[in-house]
Amino acid sequence: MTSMIRVLSLISAFMFAGAAHAQDAVSTANESATQSKAKLPSQQPKDIDEEITNARLRASTGAKKRFSLQSAFNYNGGSIQSPLAKERPQLTPGSVYTDPSKLTGSISGKFRMTDYDNINVGIGVGWLTPMYEGQRGQAENPYVSYSRVFKAGRFQNVLSASASKYTADRALAAQLNFSAGVDYTVLTSFSTGTDFGAAVSVSRNVYDAGGGGIQDFYGIYPFMEQALSEKLSLRTVYRGFEYYNQTSDRGVFSHDDPTQSLGLGISVARDLYLYPNVQWVWEDMRSDKTNVAISANINL
Repeated sequence: MTSMIRVLSLISAFMFAGAAHAQDAVSTANESATQSKAKLPSQQPKDIDEEITNARLRASTGAKKRFSLQSAFNYNGGSIQSPLAKERPQLTPGSVYTDPSKLTGSISGKFRMTDYDNINVGIGVGWLTPMYEGQRGQAENPYVSYSRVFKAGRFQNVLSASASKYTADRALAAQLNFSAGVDYTVLTSFSTGTDFGAAVSVSRNVYDAGGGGIQDFYGIYPFMEQALSEKLSLRTVYRGFEYYNQTSDRGVFSHDDPTQSLGLGISVARDLYLYPNVQWVWEDMRSDKTNVAISANINL
């Protein structure tokens, strides 16, 4: 009898082990199937707004759809004293050339390759001296860009790389040929409605034979945003870490004059963001040495 009990016990143990092994095998197969499905591209893109909560960052990186139109416009005006003047004061020596007052923009087709990666192909538009005689518009500076939008921990990130061919009249007059650059923006949000972050920008200008000027430009831009309401926020950017060199002496980098900007962010809708702002020079603070501007991000 005792032997029979031992045999039954042994059989039960084997049956239990076999069932457990079978269950593990099924679980492993299900997990492998789930992982395999996860690798397949989703037909409906992920709602990136679950990770990117900053209104400006959302609008500036385009719509959430697989295919969309992305546009950005910027009116660079005169000073606080004369916001509609034909010429705008040159705040720092780091500019490639002195611009007149100008409405500029870019319009591109955006393809959302994955939940986080995007390709844009577009062209710039420019309208010299708006509201004055002799004003005219032109298509200019076609470009292609790649961007990745993602969240890591508590930090919202945008990494982008772009290349542009100069065709604008004033750029051609300066014998500029094309440019390439990489930009990276990171920010973190707090429960108080405050966002802290920084943008890093690296770019290079290439000139035609015989041309010359600023070649490389590096900048780090700390910024802060404070929400005033669900639709409004104050934003300030410090531009005190800008460096550039000249084609005539590529080994020497100059520190550009520190400037600051202050503006009001207006989130009209998820894909419509307005940003009127003013910039000034810390070392020479006077009303006639300021720039006023307004930018708009519009996505369809």
